[in-house]
Amino acid sequence: MPKTTPEQKKKRAPYRNANICKNKEVLQSYILTTAKYDFSRYEKMALYRIVEQAQRYVDGLNFKNGKDLRPVQVNYDLFGSTEIPLPITTLMDPDQDYGEQYNLVRKAINKLRERTIEYEDDRIIIITGIVEAVQVKKYNREVKFRLNPLVWDACLNFTQGFRAYELKTAMSFKSTYTMRMYELLSHQQIALTYSLDAFRDMFALGSKYALLGHLLTRVVEPAKKELDASSPYTFTYELLCADGKTLAGRGRGKSAKFIRLHPIHQPEFEDPDIARHKLQKQYPVSYDIGLALKDYLLHNCHFEDAEIRNNIDLFVKLAKLPDAINLVAGWRTASLQPDVRNSKAYIIGCAKKYLEKLAKRRGALVKLQNEILSKK
Repeated sequence: MPKTTPEQKKKRAPYRNANICKNKEVLQSYILTTAKYDFSRYEKMALYRIVEQAQRYVDGLNFKNGKDLRPVQVNYDLFGSTEIPLPITTLMDPDQDYGEQYNLVRKAINKLRERTIEYEDDRIIIITGIVEAVQVKKYNREVKFRLNPLVWDACLNFTQGFRAYELKTAMSFKSTYTMRMYELLSHQQIALTYSLDAFRDMFALGSKYALLGHLLTRVVEPAKKELDASSPYTFTYELLCADGKTLAGRGRGKSAKFIRLHPIHQPEFEDPDIARHKLQKQYPVSYDIGLALKDYLLHNCHFEDAEIRNNIDLFVKLAKLPDAINLVAGWRTASLQPDVRNSKAYIIGCAKKYLEKLAKRRGALVKLQNEILSKK
């Protein structure tokens, strides 16, 4: 692709910022969190977007006291796969030029097709490819992944637990090692201990950084520095010998067998909107959306209280509309069609689309009003 000129950069600037990552807290299975792979940064960003798409199956699940800690059932297509279409700009940095990143993303997409990932549960070890096919639509700037069902299952298998992390925060890191460390440490309250061999395997380092000093200076310390600077969770670490005693000083590389990560919470870097969303979940649902809409969702649409809470921001916006219940009633009727597999997901999808269209219409109206005022 030809090099972008400054004039082209200026023209593309509005489009370049059109797909800024909206922050949200996503749930990722612990199986995928600890899987063995070594990706480039753009490959990792693609994997984050795949995990983001899996959230539609997670909404409404209750993980308290071990409930719903199980594989989530998914209906695959005729090929036994799942297709995920994404705007290609969602795999890019929003503050960098589209043209300069395009070749990097294309290279990452091609490489992702060749990559394998290794993970295990309590019964088996699985080594598999990630995507079966990739389609890039040149003119509407869309990429479509045909995902291997084993990888989709790994995204949604919560039998070994899960990690919750801020999507925008994870995608903002420059190092893939920082990304992986953030996933491991997010919301973690107790220390994590790994054998050095297992730690290297998780990052698929192979023979890289075989010396402990290199492992610390090239992987652990840079990740800690980046997390210290901007992450809600960072860490300190210590090295342990075979009997579990802490090692310090010179010569520790010869006897070190384990690394222990101690998580540190940095609340000053938490997203305030996500914090507010968590706080909202502690109040009765009717406090936010009103008793009438709450009762209709519970008794007519068969939502559970937890499902409403998981989508509380959406329903709060909907509740501000004077015809909110009538809108939901119409979507509920449409959701009863035979080809709709999940009526609640259908209602949520309709609400999102309706509010997005409403916001666009309001934005267009404000723009028109400003143009009229500027001509006076």
